[in-house]
Amino acid sequence: MENVVLSNGKIITFRMSRWEDYAILNNLLFSCFGNMQKYGALDNLENRYLLGFDGDKVVAMTGLKRHTGFNGCEIELTCVHPEYRKNGIAVRMIAEVIRDIKTDIYILCYRLPDRSDVTLKYAMNLLGFKCLTKGYKRYESICSDRCNDCIYRREDCSCGENLYVRKQ
Repeated sequence: MENVVLSNGKIITFRMSRWEDYAILNNLLFSCFGNMQKYGALDNLENRYLLGFDGDKVVAMTGLKRHTGFNGCEIELTCVHPEYRKNGIAVRMIAEVIRDIKTDIYILCYRLPDRSDVTLKYAMNLLGFKCLTKGYKRYESICSDRCNDCIYRREDCSCGENLYVRKQ
């Protein structure tokens, strides 16, 4: 995959994840979502995620896995470090992992509190995904264990996920 040159001249390079990336990926996931470790996000790291680096700092990740429930593939855990967002990194990485896929591709996109739309809407539109189900999953801070681990959690928090698909 070609490098991405940011508007400030920084160059983002890419490679697949390795087991020794555990600690740095845990930090990136925490900066984007909160504690994802206990949900299996760091299991089987060898070649699971495409990673983006600014020097030796991991700044972005995305993965692709078979998903029998959706009868296709699912893009998983796409995140970009807050300081590196709005530079097209996520779009380039998702485009790379889905490039040769010849089956339906699904992705659950988070809608965070106080946001009217999902976080990857621009990328989904640009890459030909369509929203299949709004409110596919909902999380309420008073009843969801996942909310207890979320960095966006507030007492009155309510967020959710929309399901997008790119049909083949």
